[in-house]
Amino acid sequence: MPVDAETLLRETFAPDITDKFVQIAQSAYDLNIPRYYEDEGDDMMLFGLMNYKAKVHKLCQLHDEANGIKVIQRHPKFFMEFGNYRLSTYCAGHSTIADPVESFPQNRCGAADLVSSNILQMRIPLTLPNGDELQGDARCRNIVLADIGNPQHGLIRLFLGVPIRAEDNGRISEWGTIIELYSADASTFHAEPIVSNKAVTEPESVAQPLVTLKPQPIQTANNG
Repeated sequence: MPVDAETLLRETFAPDITDKFVQIAQSAYDLNIPRYYEDEGDDMMLFGLMNYKAKVHKLCQLHDEANGIKVIQRHPKFFMEFGNYRLSTYCAGHSTIADPVESFPQNRCGAADLVSSNILQMRIPLTLPNGDELQGDARCRNIVLADIGNPQHGLIRLFLGVPIRAEDNGRISEWGTIIELYSADASTFHAEPIVSNKAVTEPESVAQPLVTLKPQPIQTANNG
């Protein structure tokens, strides 16, 4: 039976973990809004950098190798391992009406590396130990914890996105599966996933050996 990315993401990132993601993103905005002085020359680039540093600091505190949560790298690019996924975090926009489907990080380095890896992974046939086949971006193991917000309204939206395409300059230009975790408009955690009207275009298949994923128990950290 085919397995999609949404199913795998929801199995890996259970509510106790995604709740922590929301709390971390909100705390980053709450910390840096009082520090933002536009009339003193602060701009959105500085605000985004300060939020990024605050998010990374808090995400690193979730590190728990015994439960499959591992900080792979903090500098110069941040990566964490959650189960079979490698996660990074970026700001994807600032507008109160931003649509996550059309909202992408400005970063052109680490974000581009995620896309390149995902494109290669989508070319390799993968099956679960029970024989179920992974479809499309369910084969991807690189995801982004993306936030949208600004100094006036704080955190507006937070979502997990699977990046599957980048522009020539390296900037992410298309998400596959998106799971929205928070929306300030509805003030609701774990909203239903936004469904893009774009079908995930799989790269041309190449002859590859069949790879079976080693089963890993999905556990979560109990950090209070």
